[in-house]
Amino acid sequence: MQRCVVICVALLALASMAPAQAPRQNAQSDQLYRTGVISLGTKKFPEAEAAFRQLYELEPGNLRGLMGIVQVYTAQGKEEDAMRLLDTEIAKSPGRSDLLTAAGDTAMLAKNYDKAVALFEQALTAIPPESAAGVYMRLSDAWQKKGDDKSALEAVRHAKDLSPRDPAILSSLAVQLDAAGQKKEALEAYRTALEVDSRNAMALNNAAYLMAETGGDLYEALRYAQRADLLSPGSAPIADTIGWVKLKLGWTDDAIATFVRLVAGEPANVSYRAHLLAALEKSGAHTPGITELMTALKKDPAPENTDRITTILKSGLK
Repeated sequence: MQRCVVICVALLALASMAPAQAPRQNAQSDQLYRTGVISLGTKKFPEAEAAFRQLYELEPGNLRGLMGIVQVYTAQGKEEDAMRLLDTEIAKSPGRSDLLTAAGDTAMLAKNYDKAVALFEQALTAIPPESAAGVYMRLSDAWQKKGDDKSALEAVRHAKDLSPRDPAILSSLAVQLDAAGQKKEALEAYRTALEVDSRNAMALNNAAYLMAETGGDLYEALRYAQRADLLSPGSAPIADTIGWVKLKLGWTDDAIATFVRLVAGEPANVSYRAHLLAALEKSGAHTPGITELMTALKKDPAPENTDRITTILKSGLK
């Protein structure tokens, strides 16, 4: 049912893209659209498909009918049927960028990333450059899913050139730069994103972590992380960053307390385990409980090891 709800939300978004029509035709089209969405949401797939097919015949220049049929197929796990339908329509209108982009999105849903890349690249040849940033972001995602991080980074750079102040694009660029090991460039991208949207908790948190990792101002990093925590209270990744910055500042006891709480909540999380281990090693404490915990933290996060860590933490570190 959840998948159908998501699909229906996506279809409702398409409604806003409908071109102007005569009032009578518009009323008929909207009624067919509502029927299709409701039928899809209740898994009445034949009724939904019939309504969307009628809608597409009535307004072939609008994608909502066609994409409604596609969503009926994908809701039933028939991604190949959906792609065949889209390929047929693309053959009729090979220069229609909105159709190519929608087909690329469907290929992504089907995890056919090679086809998605080809469709998004084809869409870029048919779309005005000033409107291409979103397609470049889709292309970047497709390259990333294919495992080609270099091409993914190149695509998001193109998007940033077209929309240099878009915080979502800047954040995505920063994430990919960080993954590529270009940490200083990533930090700069996060700073630029925060100039546009100072309440972006993810950007604040990631920038704080990068500051700590690149020899930046640790007190500035702590301010960033604490602001992120105010904006997104209870976030474990943000708490982890705060603990890591505090460890770098030499506030070992505070850091240990933070990491103990995080590991107790997610004992299989490799990052939290590594940070707790680093804090315990820095503390120099060697009580039997701490020594046993450190030994357990060094092991792989198999269920028996995570269970042991949980038991130690519950019993205390004396």
